[in-house]
Amino acid sequence: MTTPQIAAVVIFLAVIVAIMTEKIHRAVAATAGAVLLLLIGILDVNSAVSYIDFNTVVWNDGEIDIS
Repeated sequence: MTTPQIAAVVIFLAVIVAIMTEKIHRAVAATAGAVLLLLIGILDVNSAVSYIDFNTVVWNDGEIDIS
């Protein structure tokens, strides 16, 4: 494995452990992991945005507006 791959796996596992232990909110853990991947350069902004499912984002926003 290359160094960026190892770093990505370590960040992923840290996020999973943070979510499992509930030490911090899962949204904060996920966001922190994504920001770390961006800062380290493992992920670039264009590819990060391409992973967002905007149909789900709009659906969730609609659900929040209804309630």
